[in-house]
Amino acid sequence: MATPEIPRCCPSCGKENPPDSTVCHFCGASTVERISLKIVSLGIVLLLAIAAAHFYLAMSYAPDYAAIPSLTPDRNFERVRVKGRVADVQIVREAYDHHQVRIELEGEGGGGRYSDNRISVRLEGEPANDFLSNPGFLNRGDLIDVAASLYAGDNYRHLSLSSMQFIRILEKGSGAPIDPSAASGSRYAPAAPAPKATVAELLADPEKFRDQVVIARPLEVVEVPEALPFFRVSDEGKPEPQLVVIGYKGELPAVGDQISVRGKFIYYEKKGYWEIQVRDWDKGAVIVLTDGTSE
Repeated sequence: MATPEIPRCCPSCGKENPPDSTVCHFCGASTVERISLKIVSLGIVLLLAIAAAHFYLAMSYAPDYAAIPSLTPDRNFERVRVKGRVADVQIVREAYDHHQVRIELEGEGGGGRYSDNRISVRLEGEPANDFLSNPGFLNRGDLIDVAASLYAGDNYRHLSLSSMQFIRILEKGSGAPIDPSAASGSRYAPAAPAPKATVAELLADPEKFRDQVVIARPLEVVEVPEALPFFRVSDEGKPEPQLVVIGYKGELPAVGDQISVRGKFIYYEKKGYWEIQVRDWDKGAVIVLTDGTSE
């Protein structure tokens, strides 16, 4: 005996339609079973609840700030996030018309000029240029959030900022606006004449010359690697101590040559030694001394 076909009821108007009907003959609505309004309403309520929870979490989120006194050498190279007020900004012009911006940051709770609750945030290259092109971006007294890399050793520490995007102003201060275009006052330091020193003098008190452009002479070339962009020097007639001279792309001196070197005295963190970094286009970076020449 054949099973009788069951009429299909329209979910919209409730009237019966032929079993194989997909469209209601009375109201034109689809006869295919749809999600009930109750389920749809429940889904909307659930989504709104999730959105509200996310909004609450976002509003109540507290960044994990590092206390400035905790930024010690054992955290060297660590990516940290700090909060503090802008105490001062210095725009330092170094050799080769290179700018460095130093934001002196004071942690919450205050502290004196030399307190361990202060740290320098440094911008070089593109980040420094971005800062200089945005006058009025910071005021003294602004409360800011900074995410940067820590560089810390026995006698130094600072935060290196890779982009202006990692500075967020939390609260505007009432101090005077900082004008990067100003070329005078405490915010600007013109390059001082390069100090002259021997290799022995540089290495005897390296912090005295750190990150400065120096002139070292008379030096003697003790090693010139064939495939590497550096050479080693020592004071004339003294095989030790030695320094690496890097960055020079002109004609390299020969082993035994007496030379004068002008460049930036820096500490190479990765290898753990001091070196003089010269600019390849600086014609006076490396000078071979001949016939008693002293310059």
